[in-house]
Amino acid sequence: MKPTVRRMQSMSLSNTSWFPPLLKECIQNSMAHACNMKLPGQNMSAAELAAGLLVREFGAAALSSHTIVDFCAGGGSMAPAIEDAVNGFLGAEGLQPVDFVRKNLRPPGVQAVETSASSTPWRRRMPGRGNGNKVMRLFNLAFHHLDDEAARGAIRDCIECGAGFVILELQDRTLESFVADTLLPLGVVLVAPYYAWQWSMPALFVFTWLLPVIPLVLIWDGYASSLRTREPEEVEELVSSCGADASQWVLRSGSELRLWPFGYLNWIICRPVVEL
Repeated sequence: MKPTVRRMQSMSLSNTSWFPPLLKECIQNSMAHACNMKLPGQNMSAAELAAGLLVREFGAAALSSHTIVDFCAGGGSMAPAIEDAVNGFLGAEGLQPVDFVRKNLRPPGVQAVETSASSTPWRRRMPGRGNGNKVMRLFNLAFHHLDDEAARGAIRDCIECGAGFVILELQDRTLESFVADTLLPLGVVLVAPYYAWQWSMPALFVFTWLLPVIPLVLIWDGYASSLRTREPEEVEELVSSCGADASQWVLRSGSELRLWPFGYLNWIICRPVVEL
């Protein structure tokens, strides 16, 4: 499906510094739950679909030899569920679990990647740790947040470090994606009373049913994320113009239907030819 509009580096309201933390927590919890749950008509959640993709594209044995550094999008990330599903697949094959390192400090107990004062948020020189693992960088619902300059820098750093990278997005710039962006908040409204009670989060009910701030922000942020999302050809252009030698790198991409008729998991994988 071809994008219906050109890419724009639009602003998400919930990512601004002035957005109320309480509302941000409600939105992050809602988005994480939507990514990690199986809805009617789904064989697997978006996180399980992403995990199966990684195992399929890298191969179980090869994936087991990697350390995955996840530059996740925040508390709404599906990273914990991807980690559990990937290691569930590998464990069933009798393989060692993948070592996940997440920049996000939540949930507690997960190793965070240190940030030097001179580095930008995406720049992490992460060689394989003491076990000699290769490094693969995962931009999980995160790459669309980077403008072109930062995206080129992130890709250049990956190539210079020899670390393949994976981009996962649940949206794009097609009409179907904008329809899905509109429908998702309606689903949040329907289930908000139940989860407000289950999570002991009355603000979720108040700001969906009494003051519909959360649905409106979700619609705005969904449109903004779709407008920022890059097509594979646009990522390929960033790879070729990033300033690093990518002549021995290969880029693959695709889309996996996660929820009929509009929900897709879009993926891009770029790694050295020697790893294929």
